Amino acid sequence: MREGDYGLFVTLASYTKNAKKYLENTPIIRGIDGDELVSLVLKYYEKLSEKYRKVIPLKMVYIPVPKDGE
Repeated sequence: MREGDYGLFVTLASYTKNAKKYLENTPIIRGIDGDELVSLVLKYYEKLSEKYRKVIPLKMVYIPVPKDGE
């Protein structure tokens, strides 16, 4: 990476302790692990273009759950 560049490193797993430390000390590289990636996809899925929703086809499903204490 050159001066003025900013990087994104995405993994579907989780980062090792050393990798997390490296990312913390390297502010020009942003790391996203699998948990955060799934959270971001779920949060912004409806805002994605149709092109990307076809790549990740999801369907909203509602599941009844018992009320607290029942």
